[in-house]
Amino acid sequence: GSLALCVAIPILWFGERTFAAVESVLAGARSDGIEVTGKEVDSDFDGCLVHVQGTLRASSAVFDRYFPMVKFENGCVKLRTTCEVFRWIETAEEAFEGPSGRNFKIDYRYHQAWSATFESNVRFKDPIGHSNGVRPSVPLGTKVETCGKVMLDEYAVPPEML
Repeated sequence: GSLALCVAIPILWFGERTFAAVESVLAGARSDGIEVTGKEVDSDFDGCLVHVQGTLRASSAVFDRYFPMVKFENGCVKLRTTCEVFRWIETAEEAFEGPSGRNFKIDYRYHQAWSATFESNVRFKDPIGHSNGVRPSVPLGTKVETCGKVMLDEYAVPPEML
């Protein structure tokens, strides 16, 4: 019981400290921030913390450079593309067997699944019958493309804020 109390107090203190820091930042934003409409840009507010509500519009094309048929002329703020291959995956299960439990054995198993990585079957313990073919010509994984021109009513929104 006392050990749990000794561990819990620093954890609670850290949590409360983090909460207080976030609340302090939000309170400062509430008091220092200026609420503006997005209908007209006022240069008096350049460099100020502003709160804007409005309609977000993407007005330039967003496309996937590896799949040219995936293209949005307008209206798309971000495009996330995930490219995977259906391939053989090798898993190894280690076990001790025998009456004394001293004999170490590794059992290799194979199954097929979609994966965002490629692995040649040459590295498999049993490559025969588990061919993954050749490496794809497009990069595997997830890529995000962001629209180059996004407006919040009359305000330009920088890509790092999207």
